[in-house]
Amino acid sequence: MMRPTALVTAVSCLLLVGIGACTRPDNCDATNAGNIFTASACLHTGGYDAELQKVQAEVAQTRAEIALTEQETARLEDEARVLATDRDAMEDRLAALEAELRSMRARLSTIYAANAADEARLLAMQDELDDADAAVAAMRAGEAVTPEDIARLTQEVEERQRTVIELYETYGYE
Repeated sequence: MMRPTALVTAVSCLLLVGIGACTRPDNCDATNAGNIFTASACLHTGGYDAELQKVQAEVAQTRAEIALTEQETARLEDEARVLATDRDAMEDRLAALEAELRSMRARLSTIYAANAADEARLLAMQDELDDADAAVAAMRAGEAVTPEDIARLTQEVEERQRTVIELYETYGYE
């Protein structure tokens, strides 16, 4: 027969093993087993393996999420590079257009200035022609005029008419 202390020890061990065996596999944490009986129960019931698979699945899911995030980041970086290139090209084109606009404004100012000068010249010549026409009309009216005066006035009128015609043609007047 067994001694009473040995019996109590055996029953206690069986009781503890039984309590450890009652541990559910989903409650097994290898980093915090609590006691040897729980650890033994987790090891024999596959609780540690289930916990390991669960952690491995979480790690795999996290890695997949990281990969998706990296892909999205790469796509966004590519898109940002394209947008930056497009922006640079548009800024270059805008600068070229602005330079062209400044050039056109300068040319237009030059044309306006030339037109103003030519218009003033044209008006002055028109006045001179009017004066010459008046002188010719006075000559025809019988005032004392020499043949040299008539020749000189005729030559001045013809020169002025040629100049006026050239200016009119330059600006597209007919």
